[in-house]
Amino acid sequence: MKRENRLLKSSEFAKVYDYRHRVSTPLMTVYCKENKLGHLRVGLSVSKKVGKAHIRVRVRRLIRAMFNQCQIYDKSYDIVVVARKGFDEENYDKLYGELQQILTKFIKENLDEKTN
Repeated sequence: MKRENRLLKSSEFAKVYDYRHRVSTPLMTVYCKENKLGHLRVGLSVSKKVGKAHIRVRVRRLIRAMFNQCQIYDKSYDIVVVARKGFDEENYDKLYGELQQILTKFIKENLDEKTN
């Protein structure tokens, strides 16, 4: 994931959280907000509740791999993924399917709001 596709500052995270458009599952919560940059930016939040440092690093790598597989970098959104406890214990395919459903749901809802 390129540097331009990442949320790094806490103020950027706060803007996405304040927009309050989120979708939650037992394994993750995804916050989404439209941006005017013309490309996707992703922020990752993995707390100590998920596991030790090496597990948290693995979780972040898995999430980045899922976004690389989705290939939605041409969309104009800021997305924050918050991993929950038990994320590291699940199968990659299940996690990828959940993330894909969440992103599809958000993009569809956002397109519906624009057309109305």
